[in-house]
Amino acid sequence: MLRQAERIPASSEFWHFAALKFLKLAKSNALRGQSERDYSDVQVIVPTFVHAQLFLKAIAAELDENFIPPRIHTLFALLQMQLPDAAMPSVASSSERLMGLYAELRQHAWLKKLFTARRNADLLPLAQTLLALSDELTQALLPSVGQDKSAMEKDWKAALAQLPPPAQNLLSDESQLVWSVWQSQIDDSDGTVQRYKNLLRLADDANGELFWISPTA
Repeated sequence: MLRQAERIPASSEFWHFAALKFLKLAKSNALRGQSERDYSDVQVIVPTFVHAQLFLKAIAAELDENFIPPRIHTLFALLQMQLPDAAMPSVASSSERLMGLYAELRQHAWLKKLFTARRNADLLPLAQTLLALSDELTQALLPSVGQDKSAMEKDWKAALAQLPPPAQNLLSDESQLVWSVWQSQIDDSDGTVQRYKNLLRLADDANGELFWISPTA
């Protein structure tokens, strides 16, 4: 069951309040299956392992007695503990993606003219920028990526439509280039796509309570 998010203002008392929220859930039996002061069946996600120590210290200060702590991980560590999916290809490295796109851009003479590139090597910074924009697009369009291409293109055009008409005219070639490159780059070897799919697998395999302490909404 998805519970309502609790927002805690950033302050020196943050971890104290986070511990109180956690213990309140446990006391109200929302964290089912726990005996008193035994939270070992609960998964807790924190931003970094440094925060795990702060969270445990805050719980200990509030209880002032011995307790069995919850299992605390970062999201990265939790994903790394998953068994690999044999159906997924290897994630393409940053250098592999960059060189692949650079080689592709070199095939189009009109790009050198559009971006006033004198040599093929001048297209390398362009390739880096396009990959960065592609990654931002992937993040923005999840979870639609790989599902409904028409819906994604509709969202993309709607975003461009928010620009003033002069800017739309000025960026028409560039925006089309970004969209075309992104479509050529996005596949199951993309790290962001694989991370999202692994998150879905993690959710499908969930068999207990999860208490997520996130630095952002």
